[in-house]
Amino acid sequence: MRKKISANHHTGYTADTVFVLVLLCVFAVSVLLVLLTGTGAYQNIAGKMETQYNERTCLSYLDAKVRHYDNAGMVSAELFDGCEALALYEDVEGVRYKTLIYCYDGYVRELFFEDGLLFQPGDGQTIVPARELSVEASAENLIQLECVGETGNRETMTIYLRSGKGADCYA
Repeated sequence: MRKKISANHHTGYTADTVFVLVLLCVFAVSVLLVLLTGTGAYQNIAGKMETQYNERTCLSYLDAKVRHYDNAGMVSAELFDGCEALALYEDVEGVRYKTLIYCYDGYVRELFFEDGLLFQPGDGQTIVPARELSVEASAENLIQLECVGETGNRETMTIYLRSGKGADCYA
């Protein structure tokens, strides 16, 4: 004998199926919201870290350059087409070379060339974004550097030249 399946028997499975699907959808929406929140937080943190990196990198870069060129008469503060610049000199096989580090058009830039040649501020290689770079040298073997980052944050650093000769100012 065969048993007949009633229509009421299937409605129990349908309610269970709908409940499981609704629960699955709620879970999926919750996961999506958590991911979207995390993505926004990550982008915010990454942006702040990049800004802080750029602001710290400027002075760290300048410090490393000055330490590398710290020899008598090889570090000075100069004007380059109206921009304050850190001038670093070196002699290679009897030829004097000059490295200028300055701020122009929203970036700290570096320009390396044979001393005596003429260049424009836009010719330099961009290093980091910045609004302003100030370079002052004193007779006490000190170089005062101040960098204003793209956010307006002002950072200063004073470097003592160990070479024994004071830096030249606007030579």
